[in-house]
Amino acid sequence: MSNVKKFKITHFTDWLKEYTIYLKLKVGEKMKRGRKGKYKIYNNKVIVPNWNAGYGYVKDPEDVHHLIIDEEPAQVIREIFDLVIKGYGRTKIAKELNARGILNPMGYRNKVLNQNFKLKRPNDEKFAYLWDPATILSILKSQVYCGDVIQSKGKLISYKVHKHIKNPKEEWVIVKNMHEPIIDRETFEKVQKALLDRDVKANQDGTLSIYAGHLKCADCKMSMTKRVGSKYKGKPRPHYHYACSTYCRKSKDLCTKHLIRDDVLYEAILKAVKLQISLVIDIDTIIKETTNTKQVDFRKESLKNSIKKQEIEYEKQRKLKKSCYEDWKLGVIDETDYYEYNQSYVNKMQKLEEQILYLKEELMECESLKSNNEWIEKFKKYENITELSRNIIDDLIDNIYVHEDNKITIKFNYEDEYKTAIEYVKANNGIEISSVG
Repeated sequence: MSNVKKFKITHFTDWLKEYTIYLKLKVGEKMKRGRKGKYKIYNNKVIVPNWNAGYGYVKDPEDVHHLIIDEEPAQVIREIFDLVIKGYGRTKIAKELNARGILNPMGYRNKVLNQNFKLKRPNDEKFAYLWDPATILSILKSQVYCGDVIQSKGKLISYKVHKHIKNPKEEWVIVKNMHEPIIDRETFEKVQKALLDRDVKANQDGTLSIYAGHLKCADCKMSMTKRVGSKYKGKPRPHYHYACSTYCRKSKDLCTKHLIRDDVLYEAILKAVKLQISLVIDIDTIIKETTNTKQVDFRKESLKNSIKKQEIEYEKQRKLKKSCYEDWKLGVIDETDYYEYNQSYVNKMQKLEEQILYLKEELMECESLKSNNEWIEKFKKYENITELSRNIIDDLIDNIYVHEDNKITIKFNYEDEYKTAIEYVKANNGIEISSVG
């Protein structure tokens, strides 16, 4: 009898231990799910934690699930992005804001929004106005300012260990256009490109290099790094060089030097940019001479009508194909007739699909010609340049690739639009136009 009781007690104890472990795991999973992101989304609305809407935003008083722009800090954010576009480095921006006595994000929350955040030195007044490069970087990298919300950037290790770890970027959940943006997406992307390139961005005066984010090794596709030589007879050398960062920092076996002097690089890029601008302006002139706006509009309407007719015919053939199958099942036609009719409908539908695709491609060409002014105007804006600037590089160039023989290849922005324009000119005028590269 005692053995039976002992067995029952032991069995119950084991079960209780297993059940306790199970409960702990369930609680841990719930806590992880509840802390996946800083924001949650419900019915297409951002659910913002009560304590923080983020620097530059406040919660809408009429809807706590919606963010609205707080104009005072938003103006500071816009200025920070604008200074980066103009070539300022993060340290120089921080010094500029410090000199003007602008409240930093933590100071603004405490003194203006009265959110009572704990400062490292709460009694030291100057810390509310102290900006540093790290704060500037966090603002520049925040996609929230584009109007987006990001979830699942980090997670708890466990419910016992209160430590967060970062998730890989592939696991982030990004929901776009959830609130009004402070920074337009084009400006944000330009700044991100500059931030990625840590090798060529820093000048001695704290400004960004005009090539930051654009200058790459032609072979390994990694960034080029600036190499400043030692003084010669006590004086700084008149020129510096750019070299492949893989060769300089990782291994001389992985790539070669790709050394190029700064003045040689500058003159080559300036010459190529001026030539590309000239080509784009020539293309624009030819298109204007050969394209009648009314004719283009008429052609677009004609193509749209043709597409609509073909789509109606396609739908008709699809219904006939379906009814053919039903007739076969009902015994109205035999199997041989069914396969013959069915194949006939399939062939007609395939031809219609090809025709619709061709017409849609032609319509896209017409629309691109009608709306190509935006990218052409960006090139025309710099028609009479005599020197390069960061704005010119950002607006017109994607990447600059440096080869081992001191040659460069430039990949310009708007390549697709440029190719479409060239094809149009060739088709309508028989003119051959070469591109720079």
